Amino acid sequence: MAHRTDRRPPVAVGHVRLNVKDVGAAARVMALVVRPYIMGVPHRLKYFRSALAHIQKHPGIVFWTGEQILDWYSAQRRTG
Repeated sequence: MAHRTDRRPPVAVGHVRLNVKDVGAAARVMALVVRPYIMGVPHRLKYFRSALAHIQKHPGIVFWTGEQILDWYSAQRRTG
């Protein structure tokens, strides 16, 4: 199966657009799975960088590790 690198940025960008439009006051998590042997090679890295650049332009979007997400979630459960 061929890896369609050129499809990843449009899919990620489309996902972000939907979430930004629909999220309201709710939190959403979007996992970006990066396999170095697919997206980390020089001829594919430009697509990944392009998607990240677009996603970072949206206000209110943060890039967190799993631990940061858990900390935020735990704090919400304690106060909510």
